[in-house]
Amino acid sequence: MSKARATTRVAIARVLTGVMREGRSLGTLTESEGPLAGLQPSERAYALACVYGSLRHWSRLEHAVRAHLKRPLRNKDTDVLACLVAGAYELEAMHTPAHAVVNEQVDAVAALGKVWARGLVNAVLRKLSAGAAGNVGKHAGCEGKQAIAPDARSPSASDSPQSLPPALATSHPQWLVDAFSEAWPNHLAAILNANNLPGPMTLRVNLAVTTRAEMQARLEAAGFATTPGSFAASALVLAAPTQVTALPGFSEGHLSVQDEAAQLVADIAASALGGMRAPRILDACAAPGGKTLALAERFADATIDAVEIDRARIVRLEQNLARAPADIRDRVNVVAADLSAPVALPSGHYDYILCDAPCSATGVIRRHPDIKWLRRASDIPALVALQREILLTLWPLLKRNGILHYATCSVLPAENSAQARWLSQEPVGCRPLPIPSLPAGTQDAFGHAAANGRQILPGEAGMDGFFHALFERTDAADSAIP
Repeated sequence: MSKARATTRVAIARVLTGVMREGRSLGTLTESEGPLAGLQPSERAYALACVYGSLRHWSRLEHAVRAHLKRPLRNKDTDVLACLVAGAYELEAMHTPAHAVVNEQVDAVAALGKVWARGLVNAVLRKLSAGAAGNVGKHAGCEGKQAIAPDARSPSASDSPQSLPPALATSHPQWLVDAFSEAWPNHLAAILNANNLPGPMTLRVNLAVTTRAEMQARLEAAGFATTPGSFAASALVLAAPTQVTALPGFSEGHLSVQDEAAQLVADIAASALGGMRAPRILDACAAPGGKTLALAERFADATIDAVEIDRARIVRLEQNLARAPADIRDRVNVVAADLSAPVALPSGHYDYILCDAPCSATGVIRRHPDIKWLRRASDIPALVALQREILLTLWPLLKRNGILHYATCSVLPAENSAQARWLSQEPVGCRPLPIPSLPAGTQDAFGHAAANGRQILPGEAGMDGFFHALFERTDAADSAIP
């Protein structure tokens, strides 16, 4: 195990270095061709747990590590820092024996070509392991595990979770803490802590082929405990995450993995369109296809154009569609197009357009902790401008009395409530609509009122952070198709 685990720690360091030094996304780095390729399933699971935990708590763990360094590590030695931070997380939260962490991280840093750092890694991790063994305090967002104690001889020896500033204690960049504080001052602590906790594994039941109760019973019989979601009619929350391919019904397209906040798209559409027959639906920015499939499942006679710009994401969209039953798959047309400019789609054609716009993804940090370190404050104005370009491209495609559903997985008002206000004043004939009551059997009011939409904050009712708003086209569409 020692040799295998040392190899795993090299892979962990390479993934962390890819995020923290090279600015690469965690999703890309953990794909089949990435640094984790070739690891056995148990080692891959260990690596992913360590990577996600290290990124969730990076700056706090780095702070503890740096307390034992005589001088800061150079940028080109981020891989050494990655070994130290990952080792610190293993000691704190993964209950790995200290001797294994120390010895194998020493081997890992040597395997990375930094033989000179073996003594440094050995010394720092031994000090951290001694502190972790006797410290029972908890850091914010630490999931209840033991926290690392600073060296009694270091300037940070008096640090406690309470004495650290929120950005450091919860491992968030300061600009993001400031943005959350300005937008949601009464919910700041809850947002920061939710971002450092893994989100639940939530399933979307294909209501076109089964009921939620039937699928829950089927899962229960196979040993998978679930509870119904609080709002989405199709949501089942697993008591414990598992390999999705192990779930009964997955291969047949009877269920998919999708957070409940995203599942609300189909519920909102069903309520907004009522009993409309054969609606024409456009799903903008559609990949990976979860919402496309949810809409196709909910509207048995709908035709759906699923638009995506990125070729790699189109492949993923088509793979997910291929798993769907034929009667659903055949009603979805995949379109490659850039919606930030005029497109070759029919004007005045669609009854319902879903715009799940590109955004900062600040509502899904708990599932993608690299967002904390890759996103910059300077990104937001460009994203706001892109969202507006897409909205203005989509608006003429609506029929008269057609509905545009604007959604993001952001919690920043600039991308959400401010965009809703802008849209309601920009195109001719744009009328904001209230979010309708959800289907029978679910609660009505989710999230918080924000402009004419609803804002869900991370962790509320177990959901990701998400924004929903609706707009109706009230002017005559010149090219409307009857």
